Amino acid sequence: MRLSSWLCICLIAVGPVALRANELRPEPGFTGAQRFSPPENSCVECHTGGNANSGPGNVQLRFNGVTATTYAPGATIPIQIVITDTGGGRQRWGFELSARFANGTQAGTLTAVGSNTTMQRGVFGAQAQVTYASHLNAVRQPGTTFTYTVNWTAPAAGSGQVIFNVAGNAANGDSTNSNDRIYTAEVVLDPAASGGPTPQITSAGIVNAATFNPAPNNQVSRGQLISIFGSDLTTGGPFGASSLPLPTQLGSTEVRVNGTAIPLIIVAGTQINAQLPFELTDTGTATLTVVSGSQTSTQATVNLQATSPGIFTVNSQGTGDGAILHADNSLVTSANPARAGETVVIFCTGLGNTQPPLASGRPANGEPTTNLPTITIGGRDAPRAFSGLAPGFVGLYQVNAVVPAGVTGRVAIVITSAGASSRADVTLPVQ
Repeated sequence: MRLSSWLCICLIAVGPVALRANELRPEPGFTGAQRFSPPENSCVECHTGGNANSGPGNVQLRFNGVTATTYAPGATIPIQIVITDTGGGRQRWGFELSARFANGTQAGTLTAVGSNTTMQRGVFGAQAQVTYASHLNAVRQPGTTFTYTVNWTAPAAGSGQVIFNVAGNAANGDSTNSNDRIYTAEVVLDPAASGGPTPQITSAGIVNAATFNPAPNNQVSRGQLISIFGSDLTTGGPFGASSLPLPTQLGSTEVRVNGTAIPLIIVAGTQINAQLPFELTDTGTATLTVVSGSQTSTQATVNLQATSPGIFTVNSQGTGDGAILHADNSLVTSANPARAGETVVIFCTGLGNTQPPLASGRPANGEPTTNLPTITIGGRDAPRAFSGLAPGFVGLYQVNAVVPAGVTGRVAIVITSAGASSRADVTLPVQ
C-alpha cells in the first residue's frame, strides 16, 4: 500500500486567584506518580472534582500517534497527551507529564511544541532533577477531548526502562476550582533491542513520490518529494512528521543522502516519504542510505536530473485523475469538471530549483521555479500562469494553467520541464 504524500505533507495553590494562575501553568510535581519517593499528588489537590480517575474519561499517551511498549534509544518522538471526558460541560484542558528512570532521575529530554506547552524543573528533593512538561495557558475548547503534544528525545542505548506519569485536567472553565475532573496514567517503555534487522533498499526502489516511475525511468531532482520502498526501514511506527520544518529523524530512522540526513515526512516498515535536498546538483548521481537504530542499509545510487515532473493523483497511485483544483479550491472531478478558459491549479513535485532558493525541509512561500514548464491538456497547449512551490508546503509544487478550448472528456494532462515530462496517464476531467 502506497502512503499518500500530496495532501501530506497535537498545581498547588490556595484560593481562586492562585487557581487562575494555574490556567497559565501548573506547579511541577503533580503527575500522580506513586512509585517514586516521595509519591506525587495529582491535580486533585487543587481541583476539587473528587478523586482522580473518578469521572467518565481518561488521559492517554501516544508516541507519534500510536501506543507503544518500547522506545528507540536516541530517537526524538512526538508524544500526544490525549485528555478525554464524555461527561459534558468541559471547557478547558491541562496536563503535566514526566519521564523518569526507575530510580526517579530524568530520562531523556522533554521539549515544548508550539505556544501551549512549557517545561519547568521540580523544586524539592529528587524532583529538582526532573523536568516536567505541562500546558502553558490552558486551552479553552468546549468538547469531549483535547490533545497536547510535546517532543521527547529518548536516552542513549543502555539506559534502561523509562516510566512516564501524566495528569490530565478536563475543567469546566468556570474560574473556580470546583467540579473539574482529573485523570492520571502511567506508561512504561522498555528500550528496543539493540541491533535488529538491517534496512533493505535498492536504487530501483527510490522514485518520484507522485509518479512512482520504476527503473530505469526513476530519475529524481533536487527539492522534490521521493518515496523509498524497501523492508525493515524502521522499528515500530509508522511515524509521521508533526511540525515544520520537517525533521531529519522519525522514530529511530534517518535517510542520508551523500552522508547528510534529509527531511522526512513519514516512515513505515516498507516505505519512506522524504524530500531530496535542494542543495544537490542538477546532474550526476547521489548516494542514499537508510539508518534504523544502529543498523544501516547498503548504499543505493540515484540518478539526478534538473527536473523530474510528477503530478500527484487522487488515488495516490501515480495514474488517473490528477490532484487538481479549481480557483475556488474545490477538486476537479468528473462531477465537478474543469471548463475551457478557466485556470486550474496542478499539484506536482520534481520541478527543480527555485529563485530565490529555499532551504530543504522548510515550508515554501511561493518561490517560482528556475525552469519554466510547458503544459498540455488533451494534447493542446495550456497557457502557464504560474510555476513554483506551493505556499506552506514542503517539496510540493503547483502549476497554474489555463484549460484550452476544444477539449472535452477525461483527457491527459502532461507537464514538461527541462526536457523531462510527467506521466501521460494522468487525467483531467473537462466539460
